[in-house]
Amino acid sequence: MRSFTAIVGLMLAALACAADAPPPRLVHLGASEAQIIAVLGVPTSYASTKNRTVLTYPEGQIVLEDGKATDIPTSLTDKPPSADKAVSEVSVPTKLYPVDQRFRDAFQKMVQTGYMLPAEMDAMLRSLVKMDTAQQAEYMNKMIPALLARIKQVDAQRAQVAQQQAQQQRQQQQAAQQQQQAAYQRNMMLLSYSQLLTQQQQLQEVQSWRQQQAAQQQQQQFQDFIYRTTPHDYFVIGPGIAPTTVTVTNMGP
Repeated sequence: MRSFTAIVGLMLAALACAADAPPPRLVHLGASEAQIIAVLGVPTSYASTKNRTVLTYPEGQIVLEDGKATDIPTSLTDKPPSADKAVSEVSVPTKLYPVDQRFRDAFQKMVQTGYMLPAEMDAMLRSLVKMDTAQQAEYMNKMIPALLARIKQVDAQRAQVAQQQAQQQRQQQQAAQQQQQAAYQRNMMLLSYSQLLTQQQQLQEVQSWRQQQAAQQQQQQFQDFIYRTTPHDYFVIGPGIAPTTVTVTNMGP
């Protein structure tokens, strides 16, 4: 919403001040280095090779080959219709006009915020540079409703995409929660099964101990029975008794 307000503000400010636009600072393809410097002033940087010279200005770089301008920023002139044609064959408009910087700023902000493609901005600048200040203002007055409609359309599409993404995120969160709940239930089932196995194992150990105790008791009873029913020889000796052997059968309890 802030980007929308800023773009509209830049356009309206440019339209309001269209009458105060600065005089054009334009050069044409085929211009010499001296002619360019006479119109634009001294460049901010200068680079030169064997037959190629690059003059750098705030608006961009101007390239000269063999002393003639072959590449000029859109803000300073039109690009040749075909790069394959010689400079002398290019039809250059007799007069070009600067584009209000606020229009440029508005277009640039629309590109940065995704409301306009760079190619669309370049095409609009190419159209505006051929118009004087009044024509530019009239052109932009006609274009503003379309640009505002574009902004609203893009915002609506973005809102729809954001809503779909939020819905997908909620679905993913619900799926993750369901997976966590299923994993918890599986863990609880495994824990219950483990506890059941432990109880069964303990029960088996108790039963085994009882069986061992019962077996030991039966064995002891059997040994006692054998002892009671088997004759035993005792060697008896004492005062006044001659040593003798006595056989006793114990049938008592």
